[in-house]
Amino acid sequence: MSIRIISRSVWNNPGNRDKRVRKLFAALRWQIYKRVVKRPKLITLANGARFRAYPDCVISSALQYADVSILTLPPERSFQAAALLKSPRPAA
Repeated sequence: MSIRIISRSVWNNPGNRDKRVRKLFAALRWQIYKRVVKRPKLITLANGARFRAYPDCVISSALQYADVSILTLPPERSFQAAALLKSPRPAA
């Protein structure tokens, strides 16, 4: 992926508004890491969950480029999500 596309994606992400320069450097570090080290990296998400970021995975790159704290749900939606997670699953 080109540097121009990555930097534009990071800069225009609304979640990076107050931390654009820091996220640009995070994107640069990720690009160097995935090309030099070529191993998965364990990252911690905003909700405390750990995620194994693989160098060839576009989701891993997206998590490095965006502020993942914007992925948390607002209170009214988190209540609904919690209710759905607690509901029993149908038998297969």
